[in-house]
Amino acid sequence: RRDVMRPISAGALRGASSAQKKAKEEATQQLRSAVSAFYLRRAASDIARASLPPKTVHIVCCRMVDDQREAYEEACELRDGGALATIQKLRALATRGPARNPLHEPSSGKLRVAFALLQHLRETGSERVVIASGSTATLDVIQACCDARRWDWL
Repeated sequence: RRDVMRPISAGALRGASSAQKKAKEEATQQLRSAVSAFYLRRAASDIARASLPPKTVHIVCCRMVDDQREAYEEACELRDGGALATIQKLRALATRGPARNPLHEPSSGKLRVAFALLQHLRETGSERVVIASGSTATLDVIQACCDARRWDWL
């Protein structure tokens, strides 16, 4: 870990020597090679062209559940950490809800509706679903909920 981390950090500093920059590039390539077997990264446009039918968009309005609404209103009043931090917290509360549920049940109205729709799709056919999010924390919650239901996912 240190063999890769140190050259990358040193080569990224302002005023790094050409030798440090070269070591950074080599360590970066070494790291990419080591982790490439463990993740798959594709652009949304590549996925759509390769294997998906045309996109269907349904707009569904979702109400917040009581705990979620209370946490959201409290966050609006507190405004800890400035405007950007407040916006990020409100966005997380709107999407994921106030906290991870130990039973891995969705704690937001949005995720409850999403899982109801997913359950319906599972019961009515062999549909495949792509869930995209700019938030890895949201994807972690979705993964935990899928795992709790013993649903396969990639």
